[in-house]
Amino acid sequence: GRVEGVEPWLGTPGTRVEVKHLFYNAPVRRRFLKTPAAEMAHFNEVVTRFALSISALPGDKRPHLVLRQGKRTLMDLPASLGMLDRVEKLFGPEVSNQLHSIGQTRGGLRLSGLVADPACDRGTARMQYIFVNGRHVKDRSLQHAINEAYRGLIMVGRHPVAFLFLEVPPSEVDVNVHPAKSEVRFNDPHAIHSLIFGSIKDRLSREQLVPALKPAPDFGFLPPPPTQTVLDLPALPE
Repeated sequence: GRVEGVEPWLGTPGTRVEVKHLFYNAPVRRRFLKTPAAEMAHFNEVVTRFALSISALPGDKRPHLVLRQGKRTLMDLPASLGMLDRVEKLFGPEVSNQLHSIGQTRGGLRLSGLVADPACDRGTARMQYIFVNGRHVKDRSLQHAINEAYRGLIMVGRHPVAFLFLEVPPSEVDVNVHPAKSEVRFNDPHAIHSLIFGSIKDRLSREQLVPALKPAPDFGFLPPPPTQTVLDLPALPE
């Protein structure tokens, strides 16, 4: 029989999910919601992570992503876009023009992605996108490996930009250590850390990068020259 809420779809093969008036009658945890701009930023971040995660899929397997707010189109990513083009669409050419590709396989582990020039550093680690077997994760050990690879190239307190895709045999990673699946646990975390650190370090070394020294601020004046003191001492007796 007919299922309530399900209608025939005559478009292209695939799944289309449309949600309307989600909290119209019973707003869940409404008093915990922030401003519309803040909540929209959360939506944008979720779609951004998904848009980056599917870049490793074949072109015919990727969906065309569109994010709209009212009449404004915030994101329009055709399925044909590769990783670098997606980064440019999401973060602008000032980021995409400073990226270097990496790729290395070691002991059943495979790492690929893009790392940025040290001059593209940020004040937080928000621009470090790490995916393990296609799932976005936040892992302090992996972030530490990234930051260590840039040691000496960026100032203390600054964070590099990186988009990393790590493929690990399912038996070597536990994805059920966090309720939101945002954290994972590896059977051999040292091997993962070494792979990320070594791959990024080698790639940056090939670019012959040097630390970006930022000039001191120009206050529009020069400090006064040091005063010269002359002591007139009596001659010593012979």
